[in-house]
Amino acid sequence: MPVLSIISCRMFEDELAHIISSDKEMKQLIVVENKDSFGLLRKLRSDNCLPRTSPLDRVPFLLGNGHGSGFMTISKPLLILPFFRKIHEKMKIKAAQELTVVVNLLKLGLHDDIEILRSEVYKNIKEMTSFSDGILLFYCSCGGAFENLEENCLEFDCPLYWF
Repeated sequence: MPVLSIISCRMFEDELAHIISSDKEMKQLIVVENKDSFGLLRKLRSDNCLPRTSPLDRVPFLLGNGHGSGFMTISKPLLILPFFRKIHEKMKIKAAQELTVVVNLLKLGLHDDIEILRSEVYKNIKEMTSFSDGILLFYCSCGGAFENLEENCLEFDCPLYWF
């Protein structure tokens, strides 16, 4: 199941709430639990969007347990039968098409110091690449804090997108 992570300034929580609550094809939404995420959570819940919440260091655990790994252990002996093998292949194809979104809102005042902003965003990119298939940044130009973003993040195997 592909995972799209979003790192955003809290200033964009209205836009994020609108985009996320409008997406009916998303399989799972996880909002990183911190003091800056409460406004987004309130707005999502008022739009009948019920995300899971977790501290950032626990997100990989949630993603790992979201796939029903116990089912594969139990059903593995049955895969020798063509009927079960066909069902298993269909389940794998469907899982590859379902999207999980992880949203991480950062502090609103980070843009006051460009170095702190850059450091905080890069730290979160580094931590989130371990479980993401792509990372979308919701930030404005913020004084050129991210002008060398692609060059500075070449070490990661996760594509970065900018909004």
